[in-house]
Amino acid sequence: MGTRLIIALLGLVFSAELVAADGAPAAAPHSGLASAQLPNTFVDRWSAQLAAQRGVVDAVYSAADALHSSALGAEEYAALPRDEHAVDEAVQLAVSQHHAEAIAVLERVLEIPQPPLLAQRAHDAAAFAADEIRDSARVIEHADLARRALATIDSDPNADPAFTVAAHLRAPHRELVAARAALAAGQFSEALRAARAAADARPTSLIVHEAATLAARAQLGLPAERAAGVAAMDRLLSRYPEYPLYDRAIVELAAAEIALGRDAAAVHRLDSFLWDRPFSGHAADANTLLDSAIARSGAPRAVRSVEAQRQRGEALRRARFWELSRETLEAALSASLLHGDAVVDVNAIRFELAMTCYDMADFTGSLRWLDEIEAAGGGGITDYNRSIWRGRNLSRLGQREAALATYRAYYDRHGGSERSERYYEDAMDLGLWSDAMTVLRARLRTDREWESWDGAFTTYLAGDPARAATLFSAMARRASGETKARYQYWQARASADAGRVDDALRLYESIAGAQGYRYYGLQAANRLAEWREVLDAPPAGDGSGAADVAPAGPARPQPAPGRMHWGGRGAAAAGGLAALELQDPESFFASYPASVRRRGATSELGAQWGEVFPAARVAAALIDVGARELARQELRDVVVEFRGLDAAFAAGRRPTGARPIRLGGLLWAHTIDNRSRERGWWGITLSEPRFPYPSSSSARRTEVDRQSAIRDGREALREQLRAALRELDDIFMVRRFAMDRGLGTLDTAAASTEWRDAYPHAYADRIRGFLEQTDINPFLLWGLMIVESDMNPDTISPADAYGLLQVIPKTGDRVASDLGEADFGIHQLIEPSESLRFGTWYLRELLEKFHGQEMLAMVAYNAGPHQVQRWLEWRGAGMDLDAFIETVPYDGARRYPQRILRYTALLRGIDGGPMSLYIGNSLDPSVEDNIYY
Repeated sequence: MGTRLIIALLGLVFSAELVAADGAPAAAPHSGLASAQLPNTFVDRWSAQLAAQRGVVDAVYSAADALHSSALGAEEYAALPRDEHAVDEAVQLAVSQHHAEAIAVLERVLEIPQPPLLAQRAHDAAAFAADEIRDSARVIEHADLARRALATIDSDPNADPAFTVAAHLRAPHRELVAARAALAAGQFSEALRAARAAADARPTSLIVHEAATLAARAQLGLPAERAAGVAAMDRLLSRYPEYPLYDRAIVELAAAEIALGRDAAAVHRLDSFLWDRPFSGHAADANTLLDSAIARSGAPRAVRSVEAQRQRGEALRRARFWELSRETLEAALSASLLHGDAVVDVNAIRFELAMTCYDMADFTGSLRWLDEIEAAGGGGITDYNRSIWRGRNLSRLGQREAALATYRAYYDRHGGSERSERYYEDAMDLGLWSDAMTVLRARLRTDREWESWDGAFTTYLAGDPARAATLFSAMARRASGETKARYQYWQARASADAGRVDDALRLYESIAGAQGYRYYGLQAANRLAEWREVLDAPPAGDGSGAADVAPAGPARPQPAPGRMHWGGRGAAAAGGLAALELQDPESFFASYPASVRRRGATSELGAQWGEVFPAARVAAALIDVGARELARQELRDVVVEFRGLDAAFAAGRRPTGARPIRLGGLLWAHTIDNRSRERGWWGITLSEPRFPYPSSSSARRTEVDRQSAIRDGREALREQLRAALRELDDIFMVRRFAMDRGLGTLDTAAASTEWRDAYPHAYADRIRGFLEQTDINPFLLWGLMIVESDMNPDTISPADAYGLLQVIPKTGDRVASDLGEADFGIHQLIEPSESLRFGTWYLRELLEKFHGQEMLAMVAYNAGPHQVQRWLEWRGAGMDLDAFIETVPYDGARRYPQRILRYTALLRGIDGGPMSLYIGNSLDPSVEDNIYY
């Protein structure tokens, strides 16, 4: 009994001794939360046995509290398991993102001599875990020891071949992390050796890209290799325009050029870099190098024209680095005035300054520049731009009527068929509903013309709900689906405001029943609940005992704050984890339930299908040491090929003779790339086929046999792939498999495996830390993830947004700057954890800005917080939240939160909760100034 008690406490003591990734001591967990720190480990199981045997759980926790700050004694030290079972548990800790804890267990196992195969695996696992927390010293140490253990195994004729093969299969990945760590530690020779070893072993793997760049960067640090490194790095930066460490590589490359005496080349490189990216985290180092190279060589910086400076200022403004933009433009203006440039050229700079001031919310400054343009005769700037931007600045300064008058004066001068339509849009944008109605009365002549969204909704906003209800009713009769639900919802809102509450309630009930968890179904249910609360309340008496006098009309519902109330209308508007009241956090923070997520599934796949899919063996070897993300990447092409062949088989195609099925696709392409011009990993130009067609007849016959084996076993293989993908957290592919099958009818009381696969707790173990530090509800984040990327980390949008939460480059640069991170490249957001870190940080800032109002934060995530702030200033006062959302002028931004809410409610229902979500309707238009981009 005493020994088991000690063992149960060891996991807690380990946590107290760990060091966090940033070098600070990791916080020791509360002893009563052992399973929260070490899920599904031997510590959990033995602790459970203790509780079951004698009910000593309280004693365990009390003893653990006493041991938290004490050193391990001899008895505790001796009791620690030092066998393969402990290594298995450590690997599961790493898979569950508990990397520091995994290292602690592994290093205690390795304190005593172990058989070479076990030692090799343990050292590999420790090296990969240390890489995750950027502990370069540990990576180097364990990688070297793993390498030595493998050499011992190779010299042993009795070594188990299966384990030996696995150790060799993961060796290139280990060499890659070793090269990365050695470079960080300044061990350039070792970094070069390891990088070359990684690249040579797997020429078509994704790791070759990083291996090549690591090798070149290591060469830059070696005097004898430096010239070759400069040439190699130059080529690689051209090949990889999206290299995540591009800025760092530029500075290292220039430093190497200076060391080689090529000062002029370094001056040109650094000057160009600082001109394009003055906001880079490596700008200070680049400036220091540039100054020294100029002082030593006398090589001049490039002389750039005033127009080039103006264009740079514009580019910086669009990149949202407004202070740098203004600084650049003011220098350009001074130079332009000094040179006596033409008025049109000077005004072009003044206008760009006006735009920059507007973007940084300096509206008075923006008007000042517009005044200077007018004083100079307005040359070069169109009447439209001078008028519209003057109006926008006036509106932001609270002078909405003056802004509208400015717009109208412009339209009166220019006329045209769109005059009335533009004036209407401006009036609506400014929240001047009466002015908008005046325009519509002149434009809409017949009842049918009034039966339009503009006609009905403007009528409602302008204070005529009875007529608006009639118009919405006519529109709904001609519509269907969600469009019909939208019209009916606003018909109900207008009817209630007009005093026809019974009509409104019937409509709300109908919409809620038909639309369910869709946006208007949710909102209809919310409004219905508010009215029921009022109507079911007992009448208020006067205390005299006399009968209550019936009021003239029903009381109005009191709107709740415009936030998500996860516990219903009567609950507090708490958005974070506290609202969930989790009883089993460990199960909740797993992407898939334990009943469907099977440990060892990837290893089984590799063992059974490794001959057919060699990459499956590599994935199995990697997950065997806890390198889950690397294993997922290795399995990616296996799944893509299987799905392509499976679709061909389903269409009746089959490999025959010497004619295998030809599959398309290009090597290193993204799973989803919606850009007009697709690029591959790190922006590489795509050219090589992903699945090369065999060139010889014998190779084609071999491929036919291989594809035939896949065809014959594809049903069993499909299920094995799904199990492996769950283990590797390849959410997107698991969802694809589930949706291929069809989800069937959803029973929220017992959601099927297919529904849970299609709508999982995606990346739950990775987002847990973010959620615990913020007020973000996980279901909201998962809904956002579905809408943004379909839960696919390897996706790029037409607007160049990357990753799970679709961060665009200019936002990523600003977030990295605010986080103080020198190394940022947009492509790093393809890695799930990085995308989640950046995206949740940005979402948290938006929630803070809009006082926790999730609907506003979601619109801002799509359209930008500066836009939402502008709309709130113009028309937010006195509006209900649902009406404000309908006034968002961009269709995509308006529908964006509606789509997220739909998935949020669905995910919650699949999880066993209510498939409903109460959203308060009281809009708070005030904002914080924490973020504006």
